[in-house]
Formats: sequence, structure tokens, C-alpha cells
Amino acid sequence: MLHPRRLVKQYLMWQWRLYGRRFFIGNLVQHVVLLVLVTYITITSSYKRLRPGGEVYEYCPCSSGADIVLDVVRAAAELMLLPVCGYAIMQEVQEYRRSGNTQVRVRGAGLLSRLLRLLFRADTDIHQTRAAVVAVPRYLLDVWNLLDLGSLLLLVALAAVRVAAIVQHREVLSPRAESYALAVLVIGVWVKLLALAGVFRATGPKIRVLRRMWRCLPFCVLGRTWTTTRTARC
Repeated sequence: MLHPRRLVKQYLMWQWRLYGRRFFIGNLVQHVVLLVLVTYITITSSYKRLRPGGEVYEYCPCSSGADIVLDVVRAAAELMLLPVCGYAIMQEVQEYRRSGNTQVRVRGAGLLSRLLRLLFRADTDIHQTRAAVVAVPRYLLDVWNLLDLGSLLLLVALAAVRVAAIVQHREVLSPRAESYALAVLVIGVWVKLLALAGVFRATGPKIRVLRRMWRCLPFCVLGRTWTTTRTARC
């Protein structure tokens, strides 16, 4: 007779082989496609110039023949990025709906407490205490979900800016600001690889160590800022 703990382990392995592996491979392929497209568009955007005559792309370092090829390839990459981004947004919406809510206690009348009461609905405390609680979606409590949501929203905003620039035949966003936004987007997409690497046995413990180190990073920055300020005053 199998031990109950071993039986549960075998059941989880069966679930992983049946459902989890296919779901993980699908997410991995989708993220790799998104990463390649975003990285290519970001690299080629450094050569972009917008002409008043309506010609959107001009790659100065290349010859005229290479300009046409780069125009076509970059336009194709942007068109491919739209359905990939739309599918990713649909997945995030479904995950948000499936995540459910968790209760967070609200104490005092500070700024954070007021924001929680304003953004989330009040709920009945399951512990039957007198503390005020609000129902916060579990989706918002995962840092990887917030990273995905921020990257997709930034991507949608950049796409809207690009469409407005094409329609109006003028720059809506300065090239420097667009480069900064694309750099932030690329960093967010590449950092998400850490979440995917956390599934594997070889890299999972290293990712957990990195997450614990990141938790200490704000305190290190604050401590460094405080020390620098004190030194400057002295």
C-alpha cells in the first residue's frame, strides 16, 4: 500500500504531465515570441526618423535597398505583435477572474488605508473580528502578475502613440521618451523569464534567493540615500 504522501506526489505528477506541462509550454512559447518581437522593434527603433511628408521609417545607416527591407520587416514585426499582445491581455483577464479575492485588514485612517477603502469593496471578516477588511484580488498580490500587466499596458500605450504618429504625420512622443519607454518594456519582458525559470528544479532555488534579495533592495537604497544626505549636510 502506498503512503498517502507518496500517493499525493504521484497524483500531482500525473496532473503536471496531463495539464501543467502543456500549459507551461504554451506560456513559454508565447512569451518567447513576445520577447523576440519587442526586442527587435526596440533595436530597430534607434534608427527611426519621421518625415513630414508621411514616410514613417528612415534607416540612415543603411542603403536605400536595405531601408526597404528593414521597413517591411519592422512593419511585419509590429503587425505580429498586435495579436500576440491581444492574446496575452485576454489571458491576464482570465487569470484575474480565476484568482478570486483575499481579505486584507484595514487599520487606521492613513493614506494607504484610505486607498484600500477607495479601490476595493468592503467585505465581511471571516474571523468575526471588529477589524475592517476589504476584498483584494489575489491577482494583484503577485509581483509577476503586476509586471505582466505593466508591460502589456505600456505596450498598448506605445502602439496608440505609433498609430497617432502615423495618422497625424508628426511626432507625438519625442524619440528620447520613446526610447526610454521601449527600454523599460524590454527590461520587463526579459525579467519575466525569471518567473518561467523558477519552475525548473535547477533554477528554482536561485530565483527564490533573488526574490529575497530584491526585498532588501528598497531598504538598502533608503539607507544609502540617508547616509549620503547626512554626509552632504556635514
